[in-house]
Amino acid sequence: MDLSDGPQLKIYSSQQFLPSGVPHVAMLYPFWGFPPSERSPEMYRIYAELGPRYFRPVPAQDADFFVLPFDWRYGTREGRRTEDVAMAMAARSAAQSFSERALELGKRLIVFYVGDSEEEVPLEDSVVFRTSLRRGARSNEFAMVVFFEDVVGRRLGSCLPLRPKLNSPSVGFCGFAGYRLMPGVDFVRKVRRIARWLRDGIPAPTDTAASGTPLRFNRLHPPRAWRRALRVCRTGPRRILPQPDQYGLHALCARNGKLVD
Repeated sequence: MDLSDGPQLKIYSSQQFLPSGVPHVAMLYPFWGFPPSERSPEMYRIYAELGPRYFRPVPAQDADFFVLPFDWRYGTREGRRTEDVAMAMAARSAAQSFSERALELGKRLIVFYVGDSEEEVPLEDSVVFRTSLRRGARSNEFAMVVFFEDVVGRRLGSCLPLRPKLNSPSVGFCGFAGYRLMPGVDFVRKVRRIARWLRDGIPAPTDTAASGTPLRFNRLHPPRAWRRALRVCRTGPRRILPQPDQYGLHALCARNGKLVD
């Protein structure tokens, strides 16, 4: 089905509600261009060309939906620097003002939220497209489709190389497999958790929500993971690490001669 045959969705947004230093969302790239902070504009090139087929900017009173011009994560960042907190406060204030204007005109508000947090977006009558959510938690939230680079087309000459099947399988993982500190945990469980940290690595805090969401922790340089990764690289026929990582395991395995690009 060619969606371009259907009617355009009439949308309204305004740079008046875009805080200083905050980039606009990808949905608005066809109309506002790429922000200076966008590091991968090539990923959005096709959408930037075809977007006007599906969306049409109109005055506020004629719109089907209002579109919050920035990602909601900018309103939830609690940085370690004063300017980060100030930015979050400015973004929340702008979002609230934009939401109130949508409510005055009886329009629903579209919000994009890219981040690991599951906290609710406190904007009334909003439709939220986000990357982290739980099924059935809130009826106005939907999984967000994200853009990716055409790796095969741009980097591999439009030909996908197939690796031969090995007797010993190789398994890769990209994502988050940590845990969060929860209040009210009994003393014994806390002691056990600390013991796991000492064994597997010291946790490091990530960004937290300005609204006071509990801290989340990522494992930082877990020694046990290093040892296991090196052991895997030194044994078996061949192992695959598909991308560089922040802990340098890619380079370590390359030096051990077991890396397959």
